[in-house]
Order: sequence, then structure tokens, then C-alpha cells
Amino acid sequence: MTRTPDLYRHAHRRIIQRRFQIPTWGTVFPQESWRTFLEAMWDGLMVIADNQLAYVNDQLCEMLGYSRAELTGMPGGMLPEEWPGLRVLFDALRADSDREIPSGDLEFEIVRKDGVRRWVFARYAIHCEDDDCRLAFVVMTDVTERREAMEEREQLIRDLSTFAQTVAHGLKSPLTLVRASAEVLAAEGPVAPGSEFYPYLDTILRGEQVMRNMIQELLLLAGVSNRQVEVQPLMMDAIVHSALERLAIMMRDYGAIVSVTSNLPIALGYSPWIEEVWVNYISNAIKYGGTPPRLHLGATVETSGWVHFWVRDNGIGLAEEERCQLFRPFKRLTQKAVSGEGLGLSIVAQIMERLGGRVTLRALPEGGNEFGFVLPNA
Repeated sequence: MTRTPDLYRHAHRRIIQRRFQIPTWGTVFPQESWRTFLEAMWDGLMVIADNQLAYVNDQLCEMLGYSRAELTGMPGGMLPEEWPGLRVLFDALRADSDREIPSGDLEFEIVRKDGVRRWVFARYAIHCEDDDCRLAFVVMTDVTERREAMEEREQLIRDLSTFAQTVAHGLKSPLTLVRASAEVLAAEGPVAPGSEFYPYLDTILRGEQVMRNMIQELLLLAGVSNRQVEVQPLMMDAIVHSALERLAIMMRDYGAIVSVTSNLPIALGYSPWIEEVWVNYISNAIKYGGTPPRLHLGATVETSGWVHFWVRDNGIGLAEEERCQLFRPFKRLTQKAVSGEGLGLSIVAQIMERLGGRVTLRALPEGGNEFGFVLPNA
């Protein structure tokens, strides 16, 4: 937000003269005990009244690099032009007082007297009597370190996402060659089914599938963090069929019995992400289900305009404390010793948050668990 100095001075005077006039500072805080209290504050404080900065505490002077005399003794109450944050602050005060909003907050950059730039968070209150807004209190906190830490964190997330995408895409091509070569050997070569070497080839195929799923999770995790997607109506029957195809080897290994409700309702979402939600829920139910695992996939259309999709298993019902922890990163069920990184359900929770949905989890009365997710009805 920028203004020319002349326009700014005019706007500043109009604000002060119209809105924040009281006779003297002594009528604001006549008791010396209040001054002692304000000087002990950790944050900077300014009081705007009678067409000037009626009061600033030592913390604010230190934050801005100006003395109290410099800040409160300027002609017409004008703060230094080289402090651009004042413009943002007074624009907010003017707008809120015009709308009769009694308080607000904002974050903006200031320039100290020595030229050092800092970020501050300001909370303000505007005191009005009838239609006359006569007094404004502003409490300011230096948040430069916090903001820098957040910017570093965001840059780290971007770097990690880029790295994950680079690694995942780089592994896809060689894995495709590995699988294609293994399938040729299994079908036509000397290690076809029945050969004594076939179990080794089968291990290669299984390992390739595990690595492919991990690559898919890496790409998904990177995409969920920073990718913008457009939600569309989902043909859920086709998405579930694709997810089950990806898990065919796992289902065979565990002897899983899976039933799916036909004609699943259409919801709004992003197809690649929702397929990964199904893959995570189904694989989780297979690994921690009964012997053999029995799964039922279905959906319930809610009257509130949402669709609840779910995967029910025949495993051991989860305790309340387990249900509260399960969607956090690197958390896994401890009922069985199984392989996995513990990221799947965390990714599911992130996907639902990005799509405006939510995850659900409950223990079934008849035993087992129901993992679900809720999306808007299309």
C-alpha cells in the first residue's frame, strides 16, 4: 500500500482530527501506576490521541530505534516518513473506525531509524463514544525471527518436494524395465512358473511393486504439499477398481476377501489423490485384518450433502488412544509386525484437508474397524 507524502500527511491529519481527539494524555491514564504497568510490558505500546502519539513505552522506542522525545514530540504528531509501516497501520485504523469495528490486527514491515527492516504484528483497539472514535491503542510485537523461521520452513518444504519428485521420476524408468524384463522371463524364459528359479523371479516382481507404490507415495506427498488441483465429479467405481488392481498381489498373498458395493455415489474430489486414499485404506485393512482379511467397501450418502466412503475390516478394534494417533506421520498399528513407513494415513489426512473433506475412523460394534473419508456430494 503506497501513498505520496502529501497525500499521506493529509490522510493522517484527517484520521487524527476526525477520530482520535481527546484533551490531554493525563485524562487517558491519570494514575502513575498505569504508566508503571505499561512500561513493564514485553511488547511495544502506542496510544494515539489529541492529534499525536500521546504515549509510547520504552519497548516501542527500542523496537523502532527512535527516542520517546522523537516519537511523541513531532509537529502535528507525524511519525518519521521513513517508517512505512505507519501508513499500513493508520489505513487499518481509519477503515475499522469508519466501519465501527472496535479492534483488529495486522502484520507489516517497519524500517528502524538505523535502516534495519523488521516485521511486527500489531493488535489495536479503538475506543468510541457514540459515533466519536477518540482514542486508539496499538500493541506491537516484533515477529521477525518467527517470520524468517516460517520462510525457511516453507523453502525447505519446497526443496524437499522438488527432491522427492526428482527421485521418484528418476526411479520410474529403470523400474519399468525391471518389471518388463521379469514378466518376459516369467512368460517365455527358462524361469517360467514351475521352474526352480521362478520364486526368485516372483520376489523381483513383488519388490518392484513395493517400490512402485513407494514412488507413488513420494509423488503424492510432494504434490499434496504444494500442488493446486481442481475438484471434479469422481467416478468412484472406476477409481476403486484401479486401486484394487494395484493391490492384486497383496490381496493374493494375504488371501484377502474383498466385496464392493456396486454403483458407488459420485462425489467431488481429485481422482489421483482419491485413488491413493483407497489404496492406503485397503492395504491397511489387509495388513491388519483378520485371518483371512475380509473387507467391505461402500458408501453412505448423508443428508447434509456429503458422501461418506468407508472400508470395513475384520481386524481387532482400535482403542480410543490409538484412533487419536493413527493419522499422524510415522504412526502405525502395533497389532502385527508388518512392513511400511507409517506415512500412508498421514497422507490421507493431508489429502482430505486439501480437498475440504475429512477422515473418519471408528471401531465396529461387531468387531473390526471402519476407516472412512467424507467428500461433498456431486
